[in-house]
Amino acid sequence: MNWPAPGNDPFYHANPLENNARRGVYGVNGIPDMFVDGVLNPGIPYSTAVNQRLEIPSPLEINVDGTFDWTTNEGTTTVEITATEDFSYNSLRMQYVIIENNVAYTGPNGHTPHHQVMHDMVPTASGESFEITNGETLLFNRNFVIDESWDANECEIVVFVQDNTSREVFQAMHMSLDELFPIRLRFETSGNTALGASDGEYPFYALIENQDNQADVFDVELTTSAPEAWSINFTLEGVTYEDGAELPLDAGEEVPLTVNISPNSTAGEGFATVTLTSQSEPRVVKSLTFQLITNDVDVLVIDDANDGNIEPYRAALETTDFVFGAWDVAVGGALNPEDLEQITTLIWFTGGEEETALEPDEIEMLTGYLDNGGQLMLSGRNLGVAIGTTDFYTEYLGAHFRFNNFSTYEVNGIEGDPIGDGISFTFEQDSPDVVLPRPGVDGVSPVFQYGDIPLYAALRHETETYRTVYYSISLEGVNEADALAQLIENSVLWLQGEETAIEPQKSDVARVTAYQLFQNVPNPFNPQTQIEYAVPVPATVQLNIYSVTGQFIKTLVHRPQSAGHYRVIWDGTNQFGAAVASGIYLYELSAGEHRLTRQMVLLH
Repeated sequence: MNWPAPGNDPFYHANPLENNARRGVYGVNGIPDMFVDGVLNPGIPYSTAVNQRLEIPSPLEINVDGTFDWTTNEGTTTVEITATEDFSYNSLRMQYVIIENNVAYTGPNGHTPHHQVMHDMVPTASGESFEITNGETLLFNRNFVIDESWDANECEIVVFVQDNTSREVFQAMHMSLDELFPIRLRFETSGNTALGASDGEYPFYALIENQDNQADVFDVELTTSAPEAWSINFTLEGVTYEDGAELPLDAGEEVPLTVNISPNSTAGEGFATVTLTSQSEPRVVKSLTFQLITNDVDVLVIDDANDGNIEPYRAALETTDFVFGAWDVAVGGALNPEDLEQITTLIWFTGGEEETALEPDEIEMLTGYLDNGGQLMLSGRNLGVAIGTTDFYTEYLGAHFRFNNFSTYEVNGIEGDPIGDGISFTFEQDSPDVVLPRPGVDGVSPVFQYGDIPLYAALRHETETYRTVYYSISLEGVNEADALAQLIENSVLWLQGEETAIEPQKSDVARVTAYQLFQNVPNPFNPQTQIEYAVPVPATVQLNIYSVTGQFIKTLVHRPQSAGHYRVIWDGTNQFGAAVASGIYLYELSAGEHRLTRQMVLLH
C-alpha cells in the first residue's frame, strides 16, 4: 500500500510495489480495514469470523521442502499441493511470500515491534495460476534470497492458495527458515500418550533416524514436567540416562529410543520431552513429547474438539486443589470404555461442528460411564442441534434443546445454585445453544442463564446413580479466566457431592501436629451441623457419613488439601440429596493410613 508517506511504517513500505498490488486485489482505498476470507468487515467479531473459517475442512494440503544456506542467504524450495477432494473454484493462484517478524519500529499508533511484515512475493505479486482435481499433486519450485537488511532468524515462508475471483483462501501454511536444512532427522513413534494405573511402569518407544547422507553427533536432552515423586529417564543403545547424552549416528542409521515413566503410586499427569540437537548444525533441532495420565486423578479432561484448545481448562484447574490430567483426542486418539472405569469425574468438551459434536460411539461410551456411577461435566456448542433428540441428551443430561445462534453473549449464574451463584461472564463464539430442563425428567436444575432472560446456558442433573453438568456453550470462549476457574471448580465439587470447606488459615498450619476429628456442633442437630477436622501435612482427604450399621450415606470431602483446620457443613441429606431419618450417624476422616471416626445424632 502506498500510504502513509514513504519512509514511515514498514508494514506498508517494506515492498511498496507488491503491497500496492495486493491492495488492488482487495480494492482497499482506506484504512483500517479487515478482510476475513475475502469478505470486508463480516459483521460479527473478527475472532468469531476467523474461528468459523478455521473450522471448515480444507480441500488442499500444502507441504514445502528444500534447503537454506545461512552463508549466502539463498534458499531453494519445492511446494507440493495435493487436492484431497473435489471443490469449486474460479481461478486458483498459488502465492509464495517472504515475511519478517519483530521488525523494530514505533508506528503512529505507538505499536512496536511489527510482525508478518511482507518483504517479497516470489516471483511476483501475481502468483501462479493452476488447476487441480481430487487426488492430484502439483509441484512448484521457488528460489529466494534473504536481503542483508533482513534478520534471517525472524524470516518465514508463507504459502497460500487463493481464488483470485472470490478471494477465498483454500489453504495456507508457514514455516521458519530453520526448518530448511540439508540435514534430515526423523522421529517415529507408535504412540506418545497413555492412561494407566499410578502403580505401573510405562515405557514409550520411538525410532530415531539420521536421514542425511553424512554422519553426525546429536546432543540428547530430557526435560520433564511431572509430580515430584515420579521417575522419568530414557534409554539409548542399552544405556539409561537421567537427563542428557550424546548420540553419534551414521548416515541412514536408525536407533531405538525408550522413555521410561514411573508414577510411583502418585496420581497425576506427567510429560517427558526428548530433544535432539545436531552438533554440526545447531539449528537442526527435533523434539518429541510423551504424556502419561494416571487413572486415579480427581478429574480427567477430554479435549474432543480437535483444535488443541485445552489450555483454558488446564489453566483453570491449576488454580484448584484437584489432581487432574488432560487428554487431547487429536494427539492420543479416542479412549475406550475400559479407560474410564477408574475415572470418577470427567470433563468432556467437544468441537463446534454439528457433524462431529459427539459421535455415536462416544455417546455410547458416556452413557455406559454414567450408568456405572461416573460424574460428567460436558460442554460444547451445537450439541443440541447435533444430538438433541437422543436419549443421552434428553434423559441423561435432562436437557430440552430450544434453539441455537442466540445473540446474547453475557451469562449469569442462577441465584442460590451451588455452581452458578455469584458467577457472571462473557464469551466469544458463534452458535450458542439455548436449553431448558427436560419436562418429565426429575432432578434437573438450571445453572446459568443468558443475561436476565430465563433461557439457559447450563443445566445440572442429579440421579441416584450419577450427576451431570451440561454447558451449551464452548467454555474455551469464556473471556474471564477467574470466572472460568470458579465455575469449573464449583461444577467438579458438585459432581463429587462435596460441600464447600473453609480454606485453612496460615496461623492454624503451625499448630497442627496430628490428624484430628472434632465433635460436630451442634449435636444433636436439626437441620444441619458443622464438622471440623485438622490435617498436619498435605494429603488427599476423605470425609464420609455412614449410618450406625455402616451403610454409606454421603461423601462430604474427597480432595487434596494442605495442612490446616477445615470445617464442612452436613445438611442431613444422602448422596442423592434426600433427607435421611433421625438417628445416630458416624462420620469418618481418612487420609492415607489414618482413620478417625465419631458419632453424631440427627433429630427431626
